[in-house]
Amino acid sequence: MNDCRIVEDLLPLYEEDLLHKETVEWMDTHLSKCDACRSRANETLTQFPVTSIKSKKTASTMMKNAISKLAIYQLLLVLLSFAFAMSTSIFANSFQFILSYFVLGFMTFYFYRSWILTLLISIVPISIWSIYDTIASYGSYGKWYTQALENHDSAIGLFSTLLGGSLLMGIIHTVFAVLGAVVALLTKKITEKEETS
Repeated sequence: MNDCRIVEDLLPLYEEDLLHKETVEWMDTHLSKCDACRSRANETLTQFPVTSIKSKKTASTMMKNAISKLAIYQLLLVLLSFAFAMSTSIFANSFQFILSYFVLGFMTFYFYRSWILTLLISIVPISIWSIYDTIASYGSYGKWYTQALENHDSAIGLFSTLLGGSLLMGIIHTVFAVLGAVVALLTKKITEKEETS
């Protein structure tokens, strides 16, 4: 009777092929002699069919899948932060861009720990948007070129003013992204220090 209780306790591990070889041999011997335990084992197998151990995911495969999912979630958070930042840029005549670029810088640096990526994601799109917005405010490229050229000595001066202005807008926005990245860096350092303590 004691053997039957042991078999009952070990049955889930036996079915999952997680027991030592000697224990499996002992279980096989007991199951061949005991009708009640054999019946219980057969019921369990029909209720919950066991997949072979070969088809199960290994720990490294499971970790790779978890890391992939985490990377996707991180990317989505950064993209949402980016969309929020672009929608509240300085062009909207609102100071919400300060918070949005702070969040963008924080998220980007917190997840990727890259100053270059943080700077690029905050300065390049807003600079391009600034160029587009300046030209679009005239209605068309042709109107912008002819009207804006009247205020400049040459086309080179016009384009350097356009690029300089867009770069200035990008830098203004990037300042707040850098502040967010600094806070992310400090947060990471504090977290790591607490984990090691």
